[in-house]
Amino acid sequence: MTSDVSGIEILSRKASKREGFLGSLLLTIAAESQVSMSDVASRIKCPPENLSILSLCKTPREAAEYFASDIRKISEYSGCDGGELANLVREYQAIRAMRDFEPTVSSHETMLMAARDKKPRSQVDDDSHE
Repeated sequence: MTSDVSGIEILSRKASKREGFLGSLLLTIAAESQVSMSDVASRIKCPPENLSILSLCKTPREAAEYFASDIRKISEYSGCDGGELANLVREYQAIRAMRDFEPTVSSHETMLMAARDKKPRSQVDDDSHE
């Protein structure tokens, strides 16, 4: 009996479950956007047959001095569009940052104050007596 699944595809599936691999990043983007992995591959102009090897790549380093170089190397290796891949990685970083953000009470109040157009009436009245 022969298997239709190659070794690279098996490794790609494992990489999709591990943080630090593009497979995980691609899966997260697909889930957040509610699209298929094929749709994500199309977005970055990745040939469908190269999606497995792209998934096995490590995510680019976030530091500015490495990011562009890592994106270029990954896109050349996988045949995808480097600019679109960079956009996708930045989108993933934003999603991850928002998930990791845990506002405190004081930061929540500060955000609410920043969103107001005017001072609360009590502060306006207090300011007029000075």
